[in-house]
Amino acid sequence: MAHLTTTPTTLRRLRRIARQRGLTLIELMVALVVGLMVILAALSVFTTTGRSAGTVDAAGQLRDDARFAADIIQRLAVQTGFEDIGFVTRTYQGTPQTYKAANGQVDPTGMMAPISGFSGKKPAAGNGAVTYNSSTKQLTVNEGDASYCPQAGKCSDTLVLRYQAVNKGDSLSDADGSMMVCSGDALGAGDAHDTEIRTERAVSVFYVDTDPETGEPTLYCRYTTKESGNLSTPATPLVKGVESFKVLYGVDNITANTKADASGADTGHAKLVPSRYLTAGEMAVSGDTAATQTNWRRVRTLRIGLVLRAGDRPIQRGQAVAQGDDATIYPLGEGFGGEYTINDARLRQPYIFTVNVRNCLNQGYQSAGDPGASASTDIPPCDVVVPRDPSTTGGSV
Repeated sequence: MAHLTTTPTTLRRLRRIARQRGLTLIELMVALVVGLMVILAALSVFTTTGRSAGTVDAAGQLRDDARFAADIIQRLAVQTGFEDIGFVTRTYQGTPQTYKAANGQVDPTGMMAPISGFSGKKPAAGNGAVTYNSSTKQLTVNEGDASYCPQAGKCSDTLVLRYQAVNKGDSLSDADGSMMVCSGDALGAGDAHDTEIRTERAVSVFYVDTDPETGEPTLYCRYTTKESGNLSTPATPLVKGVESFKVLYGVDNITANTKADASGADTGHAKLVPSRYLTAGEMAVSGDTAATQTNWRRVRTLRIGLVLRAGDRPIQRGQAVAQGDDATIYPLGEGFGGEYTINDARLRQPYIFTVNVRNCLNQGYQSAGDPGASASTDIPPCDVVVPRDPSTTGGSV
């Protein structure tokens, strides 16, 4: 019978094997729980970081979109009322009668003011969008259906702006292209543009409607380079996600739905600083088109409020934002009728700005006189005149 010889090395190896043992079930479960907690913590950090990055990106995009919308509206607004002295010759007269006699029987009371708009409505569609008066060479943009409404009764407005091209040097046959329409295209640039672009005003229209493809509210623009033409079709989308576009008009010495002064005259004491802000609906004088246009000529500033929303829901996916005062947006300040309550989880950016209208808007006729002379003559005269036909010498359109 053989005997097993045990060496010191073999004994040490046996002792190490004896000390080794597997994990118990409790130890295994504890290890799994600790590992799972580490994984969940990492996932939470990753998710939070991703959501924060998405929110920052969405907020940045909203700010960029708001600035772009404001820039293009401001650019068009400061052009409003401009008429180039190289294309025009006839000055204003003190009364409608003398104006008609001096300007080929063009009735100034039928002229459209450079600025107008609608409260809570968009322009009419199709062939009914405009009406053109061939005797006054004026285009009227007609009111259509309700614009985009984020909530009932909170529909976006429409803004209509009119202005003329700038002549190129001393030439009456070309425009220099420095003016633009709301699509961003130059007005009248080139050697072969129509004569009407020089003798008529361009019209740009801003409003909000639903994009038929995405369903998102979008700031649109329609325009015509001459008042004898129709508005552009299709409309040009400018900024998506604009769900509120509200306009207030800073007016000079008029009250809501009332003639320009207490005496009932179509003109009165005028200043160049707005005394109050009115909506488009408050500019109209019932049954009196001439008085309504006089009110529109008293617009000195535009106060515009935008609310833009992100296309995704980076705040709380699938959850509604809590209702309450902290969820209320005032595009034009509380009391201006533009507030509404958020009822989803979209990120939003309110943006408010004011534009001074730098051109005189008393187009048509007015009493001329030196400022400060008297109550009846203290009306700063305008240098704006009606277009002329460049094919004749000094002839009015």
